[in-house]
Amino acid sequence: MIDKIRFLKWSDVHQWFTDLVVGGPWGASLDRNTRSNLTRFWFDGLFASGSDNIAINYLSLAREIIQRNELNKINESDKK
Repeated sequence: MIDKIRFLKWSDVHQWFTDLVVGGPWGASLDRNTRSNLTRFWFDGLFASGSDNIAINYLSLAREIIQRNELNKINESDKK
């Protein structure tokens, strides 16, 4: 696997990525404007997914911190 990665040409990587963002080889047959729209749509989905993940992780961490603080308060009140 590593040997294959070392010998990849930039043009091959570029072509693979271009096919990926337009939906595969069928997208290459579409006109330039449509391919551009598909590329923008793909990146829009990528960034939307990333921003959702940031918000979800933040809320999960915030919930965990609140729960720990509540448990610490309960444990401190039990000690008194």
